Amino acid sequence: MFLQEMLGITDEFAIVQVEKMTSPEKITRIYLKYQLTDCLVDGKRYPIYDYAPEREWQHLAWFEYKCYLIARLPRYKDHNGKIKTYKPNFTPPGRSYTYLFRSEAIRLLQKIKVQNTVAEIMKTTPYIIRSIMEDAVEQGMLNRGEAISFKNISIDEKAFTKGHNYATIVLDSDKEYILELQEGRSEKDLKTLLYQLSGKEVLPELNIVNMDMW
Repeated sequence: MFLQEMLGITDEFAIVQVEKMTSPEKITRIYLKYQLTDCLVDGKRYPIYDYAPEREWQHLAWFEYKCYLIARLPRYKDHNGKIKTYKPNFTPPGRSYTYLFRSEAIRLLQKIKVQNTVAEIMKTTPYIIRSIMEDAVEQGMLNRGEAISFKNISIDEKAFTKGHNYATIVLDSDKEYILELQEGRSEKDLKTLLYQLSGKEVLPELNIVNMDMW
């Protein structure tokens, strides 16, 4: 139970095996097994049809060991007879990492900014870290809703890899949330962002613009 809580999984999955490897790299693999005979989806229970092929999800590192959760997810037939794969509670749908892994990556991105450095700390690839950042920004913008009224903005640039790869970010200075972002930091990139924000063929009317760019 304690280990399940640390991994962020519920009682529907049991830990059946823990495997440690030291070569060619230090890895811990934790094998999970779905214990129930049905799948609870949106308040309805569906009998298990079969199991999907084995998958793995990267979890937070254990000391110097990379850690992966491994399981075969159950599949079921929905009310339309379509076969679907059960979505576990410990991983974002369609992603190769756990929620806890994602949360730690986002926390580090807020402090370190450079994706390659975060990837090295998290023992993963810059591609994974970038996808986590993009998903987080997209979700934040969805939660925010449509940006309709803004008069004071801040414009910043953030490095997303080592070297000279940057993204331009526009924030609402009053409400302190991201309005839009775009890869690149040229004048053309900034104009594209501002046109996207206005939703028109003219630039938005602004009172104050704070800029922190080269």
